[in-house]
Amino acid sequence: MRNAPKKSPMRTQATVIPILFAAPLFLMYACVDLVTGPDNPEGSPDVRIVELVEVSDTSFEVTAEVRDAGEAEVTARGVCIDTEPSPGLDAICLEAGAGLGSFTVVFENLAPETEYFVKAYATNELGTAFSEAETVETLEPLPVIVTDIDGNEYETRVYGNQRWFTQNLDASTFANGDTIPLVEPGFQWANTREAARSIYQNNPETPVLFGQLYNWYAASDSRNICPDEWRVASDEDWKELEMFFGLPENQVDIEGARGANINLGGIMRLEGDEFWVQPNQGATNETGFSAVGGGFRDFFDGGFRQLGFVGAYWTSTEELAEFSWRRSLFNNDPAVERRIERKTAGFAVRCVQDVE
Repeated sequence: MRNAPKKSPMRTQATVIPILFAAPLFLMYACVDLVTGPDNPEGSPDVRIVELVEVSDTSFEVTAEVRDAGEAEVTARGVCIDTEPSPGLDAICLEAGAGLGSFTVVFENLAPETEYFVKAYATNELGTAFSEAETVETLEPLPVIVTDIDGNEYETRVYGNQRWFTQNLDASTFANGDTIPLVEPGFQWANTREAARSIYQNNPETPVLFGQLYNWYAASDSRNICPDEWRVASDEDWKELEMFFGLPENQVDIEGARGANINLGGIMRLEGDEFWVQPNQGATNETGFSAVGGGFRDFFDGGFRQLGFVGAYWTSTEELAEFSWRRSLFNNDPAVERRIERKTAGFAVRCVQDVE
């Protein structure tokens, strides 16, 4: 049996609805900072924020209270948020009825790991009053688990408008149920022009995080080696990812090493020495992409090469009859290499899908 990593539970999307009472149970309290004082019309209501609670990576809830109506009846109340200080009624606002007392609203579809400024408001005929501004930060995203047709589970993460696997593909079966042929002999591997897969050194004890090695014919097969609704990342998908990580647009089309100036390879590589040979220079994995040094299978003789030194990934993008684009990361290089390679080489695969 191959050694499988521990899996994280799937995150369930929070269903968010405005509620008109204080929630009795909170999971995590936000750190609230006093930011700025109100400048409210004379005779307007007295409104305060009672509590802010971080609900998830994209939502949080706010409990506020209208303590005094002022010199007229409170006709509207609610909460406004913004990424800039002192949000007003032109910011993102949720209304929560009228009158005195406490109320709770829930904001959703927010950016993860982002600081928001929050103000409660209450309106009477003399004007709109705002509470002191406070801050809350949304949480880091939890991984969403995807299962392939073989039952293998993969953590995924959103980068911009795409969701990527953060683990190498380990599928033995196409999405339509056909088996991806396992090819072990080197001479057979080097001479096949059909879909093929292999495990490094043909060793079933190879850690599952290295995934399997596929030739380009498997990576581009219309039966799809990725799960349904997923695809093998194209050259354009990789470019979009690299720019999201900070690679300048004028470098993405370079053939060769790119991104050394921003340590692009380092921020994409898993830290430590379990899946990379030292020095694993500059590895921080701050992007969460978790690239591993899975080595590759040589196009010429089908030999296995460079386990722990190189993490090589196919794209689905063809270049000439015998070549296609790949990406490579190295244990001692801050760059990410973009080159064409013969289609009979064996590389890892990452799957991707578009998100709204």
